[in-house]
Amino acid sequence: MSRAATLEAAPGPLTDRQRAIYDAIVEYCRFLHTSECPASYIAERFGLNHETVRRDYFGALAKKGWIQHHRTPARPFLDRR
Repeated sequence: MSRAATLEAAPGPLTDRQRAIYDAIVEYCRFLHTSECPASYIAERFGLNHETVRRDYFGALAKKGWIQHHRTPARPFLDRR
């Protein structure tokens, strides 16, 4: 799916845990005035393994259209709340 198509498509629904992680990504980006959030920050904040965050959570958020790609650092689509 192209970036333009991803921006136009409605994002998929999130689980409660995915929503909490997405909100933490957005909070990190807004607080630090940056466009990216590292998986290590999410892992530490939620008590998860870095690889689990990158593979499972960032992967799911990217597939559902909430972040730009599954790689770390995460780049959220900030208009999707």
